[in-house]
Amino acid sequence: INHNLFKLISFDNLDTEYSNALSCSGLGENDVEVCPRDNDLILDIKRKIDLSNKFVIKGKTGSGKSLLTFQVAKKYHDENWQVYKLYKDNLSEKERFVYPSEKCFIIVDDAQTINQSLFELIADYSNKNCLILFNWNMSTNTVNDDFLYSYPNISIDFTKQIELLKEF
Repeated sequence: INHNLFKLISFDNLDTEYSNALSCSGLGENDVEVCPRDNDLILDIKRKIDLSNKFVIKGKTGSGKSLLTFQVAKKYHDENWQVYKLYKDNLSEKERFVYPSEKCFIIVDDAQTINQSLFELIADYSNKNCLILFNWNMSTNTVNDDFLYSYPNISIDFTKQIELLKEF
């Protein structure tokens, strides 16, 4: 087992100052509470993950996909799931893929940087005790992503994030 594959996300030291979130880019695990949330969207994604054990959030740079990814993960964390980020750089297709714990929620950030067969290998390991949320940046995607349509997914747009900020 390659123990360098997973980083446990504890959601400790969450930001409380909204000014840190005003840039709306590069937001992640520390910003899940201070930034605006679309609770209906988060719950819809959660329902789909619960049914399929895997899900893909697609969007362009700055669309809010990373923040949304971590907001969904925080929901699972609050339900006593262990949340991990997968370090794709340390993964090879030859390696036996073993999840770090029971009842784990795995985030695969920038999933567009891995090849299709590795993506599918990771997705195939999902099950009711190990859920996987892929984050796919469509701005830097240079590969054919048609295969993603066979996975439950959503494409998000930066205009939704702007609307949330206006309400916030």
